Amino acid sequence: MLSLMRKHATSWLIKTFMAIIAVVFVFWGVGSFRDQKANKYAEVNGEVITATEVSQVYQNLLQNIRRQYGEKLTPELIAQLKLEDQALDRIIEGRLIIEEADRLHLKVTDAEVQEKIQEYPLFQENGHFDQDRYFRLLSANRITPAEFEMDQRRSILTERLRQVVSSTVVVGESEALERFRFEKEEAVVDVVNFDSERYLTNVNPTTEEVSAYFEKNKQRYALPEKSRIGYVLYRPEAFTDLIRLSPQEIEDYYNGHLDDFQREKEVRARHILFKVPKGASPAEDEAVRNKALEVLKKIRDGGADFAETARAVSEGPSAPKGGDLGFFRKGDMVKPFEDAAFSMKPGEIRGPVKTEFGYHLIKVEEVKDARAEPLDEVKGRIEEIVKTEQARDLAFEAAEDDVDQAIQGTSLKKLAEARGLEYKESEPFTADGTLPGLQDFKDITSTAFSLSPGEIGPLMTTSNAALVFTLIEKQPSEVPPLDEIRKQVSEDLAKSLAREQAEAAAVKFLKEVEEGKDYTVAAYAGGLEIKQYGPFQRRGAIEDLGYVPDLNRAVFALGRERGVVPEPVKYQGRFLAVRLVSIKYPEKSAFETEKKEYMDRLLAMKQAQRFQGWIEALKKRAQIEVFKGRS
Repeated sequence: MLSLMRKHATSWLIKTFMAIIAVVFVFWGVGSFRDQKANKYAEVNGEVITATEVSQVYQNLLQNIRRQYGEKLTPELIAQLKLEDQALDRIIEGRLIIEEADRLHLKVTDAEVQEKIQEYPLFQENGHFDQDRYFRLLSANRITPAEFEMDQRRSILTERLRQVVSSTVVVGESEALERFRFEKEEAVVDVVNFDSERYLTNVNPTTEEVSAYFEKNKQRYALPEKSRIGYVLYRPEAFTDLIRLSPQEIEDYYNGHLDDFQREKEVRARHILFKVPKGASPAEDEAVRNKALEVLKKIRDGGADFAETARAVSEGPSAPKGGDLGFFRKGDMVKPFEDAAFSMKPGEIRGPVKTEFGYHLIKVEEVKDARAEPLDEVKGRIEEIVKTEQARDLAFEAAEDDVDQAIQGTSLKKLAEARGLEYKESEPFTADGTLPGLQDFKDITSTAFSLSPGEIGPLMTTSNAALVFTLIEKQPSEVPPLDEIRKQVSEDLAKSLAREQAEAAAVKFLKEVEEGKDYTVAAYAGGLEIKQYGPFQRRGAIEDLGYVPDLNRAVFALGRERGVVPEPVKYQGRFLAVRLVSIKYPEKSAFETEKKEYMDRLLAMKQAQRFQGWIEALKKRAQIEVFKGRS
């Protein structure tokens, strides 16, 4: 089973487990023995935080962000999120929590850790904890039980400390009611849309204007920075020749995996099919059945050969093979056919048997009873399975050793030569690009961009390979000459000028309304369309527009008074002149059905705020020194 688990390590089960692991380790990091050899990144109250730890938590954060944003995640957004800073903060907070828990003498017993682990559905089989499954999943993801159990212990300890810190937080019914009204109030608005696309026909930038716009906005057209890496791939097949299996190992595997070598009962049968047309009447159905009976009589009483008769009269696709269906197991055939075949003896003929396809005459040729495959028959298969497993372990162990050696200064090329592996160097790539041959390492490009030239990256793994790499160089971004991108610059300038005209028109419209002109009159006078939207809630989407935070904020800031939002609301190249028609507050009676939910949610929010405030206070008192990365 271990081999199957590894072979299919990209299955939904492994992916789901990896998501759980990422959530756990996004706070603590992995903390393996390699950390002690890695470069010092920071210190908190004298305790070292290594670059390896920060890199690991960074990768877990990045994976979570990728799951959240999908294709919308851009290098610019990644930079704005400052994931490296977040990673360091998470680790610092984790260290401070452990320190404070020790000071308060908070403990977590082995029994509590065991109970938490046993509650994971992914470690259960038929509703019960399965120890083999637990070890298989950890092994498939290169995590030791000690590492995982330590992080579970820390997770329980954090929750216990959270309860101590936030135990005095309370929420009153009036607070919950206020929150309910805040979220449930609804607005209806009128909108005049000044779309910049309508003004594109009015602009025709000159050559001089295009040149000036390019000089002012050069960085918008800069080609992205590129990087190159040197790397070594560690695949199991490169280590297979190092494996020597004894007969005892093969026998031990066989005895430990007997369920994998059980063969179900199998039947080999022939059949002659007489099809019944769809929608056939009872008389037509009976006519087909009688035809089958006549053929059966010729076989039983007249001595006709079943196979030759099948070739002559069967209407099924197996007719050219004398109706031979080969061996099949239960579940392979439609149930009426299967029920008949599995109740027959070799040489027996039965029929007609009715199925959705028509009437069948069946002859069973051979029966193989359920049995365990003998060891002699499966030795070769077992040897391949065990060798693959052990070779995979050797590959990953070699990669772990080599990343340590690389961090200490040994070149990857030298390490590869010592193992008979190939050292390669990539072509230049961008942060959101791909690397041929390394596509399975999902975050390789973004990880490479987080390194400095010459720095060794974190060990990266897939279900069946490991990667050790270093950043060779970063090629700075550059701005192409204007002549190469003149068309794009000209189009961008035209859109910019059109937006300026649209905004000016919206501002002029609102100024007229502010000076006393009726909103509706001003719109019709300018040949503009008024469209009404709503009702929508403070944080709700608006029909046709979607969620427009600036519009929602501005409208609800007006309160109950009907009025006009004084400034145009910018939204996707449009400028919206908005008038509040009405705001409706929910009745208090509606609150009663949702009161508990709101009180619970508000309590959880206030408890989280209290705990985070407490952590921030710990950080202010702590001695924190950062040696690299964040400035």
